[in-house]
Amino acid sequence: MPASPDREIWRLAVPAFLALVAEPLFLLADAAIVGHLGTAALAGLGLAGAVLQTVVGLCVFLAYGTTAGVARRLGAGDLRGALAQGIDGLWLAVGIGAVTTVAGILLTEALVHAFGAADSVTGPAATYLRIAFLGTTPLLVMLAATGVLRGLQDTRTPLAVAVGGNALNVALNLLLVFGAGSVPGLGIAGSALGSVLAQAASAVALVVVVVRAARREGAPAAPRSSGHPGRGPRCRGAGRPHHHPPRGPAGHDVRRDPGRDRSPRPAGPARHPPAGPDDLDLPGLQPRRHRHRRPGDHRPSPGSR
Repeated sequence: MPASPDREIWRLAVPAFLALVAEPLFLLADAAIVGHLGTAALAGLGLAGAVLQTVVGLCVFLAYGTTAGVARRLGAGDLRGALAQGIDGLWLAVGIGAVTTVAGILLTEALVHAFGAADSVTGPAATYLRIAFLGTTPLLVMLAATGVLRGLQDTRTPLAVAVGGNALNVALNLLLVFGAGSVPGLGIAGSALGSVLAQAASAVALVVVVVRAARREGAPAAPRSSGHPGRGPRCRGAGRPHHHPPRGPAGHDVRRDPGRDRSPRPAGPARHPPAGPDDLDLPGLQPRRHRHRRPGDHRPSPGSR
């Protein structure tokens, strides 16, 4: 017996909601740990976090746009096409993330000083932000992969990865910020490094799930150059019937003839095709019974009569 629609909605909505709640916990965990380093470090973390959240917020379309595209193809019964479009979303996230990472690292000082904070704050903020920008690509890949899985009606996997990533983030932050044994404490830089490692691990976990599903369905793992899975670039108008414009006696396009009279014509009697010899009732003219000669027939020439 199929499940009721309400139960299906709850099955998809509850894990998706919890995954959305778990995403901001990365920065909250960082703030709780970095707060033990002093107010300057905590203020620098808040400044850097504002920049990161703005950058990631501008790229949130990777999640929702991918979800819509994948779900549309899945609803059409094209699972292979849905996974192929999801793979395209992952590659798009990688491209945008790479550009954002390079630009962010180069513009770290300018972004931090744009807030007009004191020097005691801009120093820790720049340190954290420069390292945290290395996690931009994993973050965007996480958004795209989460969108793919949601479009495939799998909201439990992103939730499990989000919970595991947050747990790993807390453990790495505690280890790298304060140090333990032979591992030295790195301060706020350790917090940024721990977050980047946790984000990279979460992104890898989600990508593995999507790529396995794509291989199982035979979807290409490389970005496509067209919107059709497994096809090359499609020429514009390919597959459509070609309508040739009517030609006049001289081969000109009568639709583009500037001298053609385009004024509306008065309605007249219905037109009929011109009558042929078989349709004319003339004395001495017999209609031809066979329009096409059979093989072996011989028609005498006019001079042989």
